This record gives sequence, structure tokens and C-alpha cells, in this order.
Amino acid sequence: MGLSAFSIEQEYVRYDMVYTTLAAIFICRIFSVGVPILCIYLATGMKPLSLRWNEWVFVYFGGLIRGAIAFGLGLQMTTDNHKVLKNTVQICALITIVGIGAPI
Repeated sequence: MGLSAFSIEQEYVRYDMVYTTLAAIFICRIFSVGVPILCIYLATGMKPLSLRWNEWVFVYFGGLIRGAIAFGLGLQMTTDNHKVLKNTVQICALITIVGIGAPI
């Protein structure tokens, strides 16, 4: 990502798309962590899990920091709206990497 953070073209930024994408990222991450946890809990006969709540939260936030891979794949897009998609992916990647990755 690096210096590409300064290459965001303002005219191709669609804030409604950015907000919707960020909401989808956070909501889908709840399901991708919560459903397996629930399955493990049910499969073990509803015994208390060995990981504490704060460790599961760390797993939730740790998986959100994969924005650099998404940005790299976004650069390969060749659709008509590739500039809008590239900027959306870039903004979401920056928010998840810097906003979430820095405090962890």
C-alpha cells in the first residue's frame, strides 16, 4: 500500500459504496468468526470454551487486516468502473490496516 495511499482520486470516491463495503466487512467477519465458534461450542456438548472472550475478539479483529491483499487484487480489475472499485478497496484497506491494525 505505502505511497499509493496518496493516489486516491477524489472524483472516483463514492462514499455510500465505501460505507456499505465497510459495514459488510464488519458484519461478515462476525459471521465468519461467530458461526465456527458456535459450531465448536455445540459440538463439544456446550462445554465452556478454552479461549476467553478477549481472545476471540482478537481473532475477530486480526482477520480484518487483510486489506493489502484485497488492494493488490483490486489493481488487477479491468471493468468499466475499475477506478471507483480501486478507490473503494483502497480506502477500506487503509481504514482496516491503519485504524484497526495500529491499536492491535
